[in-house]
Amino acid sequence: MKKLSLTTITATLFLLVTSCQSTGVDHAAGAVGSLDKTRVQLGQMHGTIDSALASLNALADGSADMALQYGAFANFVGKLETQGKRLHQLRDDIAERQEKYIDGWGEQLRDLRSDELQKRAEERRNTVIANFDSLLLRLDTVTTNLDPWVVDMVDVMTYLEHDLNPGGVASLEDVIKRSNGSAGTIKSEVAGLMDELARVSKAIAVAPPPPSNTEARASLRASRDSRGPTRTRIPDKD
Repeated sequence: MKKLSLTTITATLFLLVTSCQSTGVDHAAGAVGSLDKTRVQLGQMHGTIDSALASLNALADGSADMALQYGAFANFVGKLETQGKRLHQLRDDIAERQEKYIDGWGEQLRDLRSDELQKRAEERRNTVIANFDSLLLRLDTVTTNLDPWVVDMVDVMTYLEHDLNPGGVASLEDVIKRSNGSAGTIKSEVAGLMDELARVSKAIAVAPPPPSNTEARASLRASRDSRGPTRTRIPDKD
């Protein structure tokens, strides 16, 4: 068996270590991924809120089968509970990835020998820090308002489980009305937060590579094919 030299072993170990180290690009990509996942989760919750309210309102106005609508309502409330827990997990993930990204950036600043570039980089970094801090604060505001609303929906579901009849539903008229009103504010906050997540994500995301000539030609060919064959106009005979 051939023995490896000390130099070869050292070089191999160096390559293994450096290949496992995360770069600034990796940290940015991790933060972007977390932001995008949170935006998708909020979009799903926005839709589930609408669905839960639609089922509850159908129960309230007696426009559909009570047992059927209650089952749908309970299903959507269960989804809201699961999605709410996931949202809190994603919030923590954003904070963790922000810390790695920002700390790594700060360490890299010390490697800059140009005072001018160091100042510019510090200003850029501070802007990103402010964006993340504002975003997390906004996310905390949304969850602070959303969590009690979901709890109210769970309570309504539990209340009606053994009192699912016109009288039982009617006794919750004020609660249902209040839930509809607060849901409008929550959905507006969620939509605004989704826009903010997209903005912050775009600001730090690595731009995708431009399409290659082959991809560009394929895209042009597909566009032409979708329009169908080109007809050639034959001039009228005199």
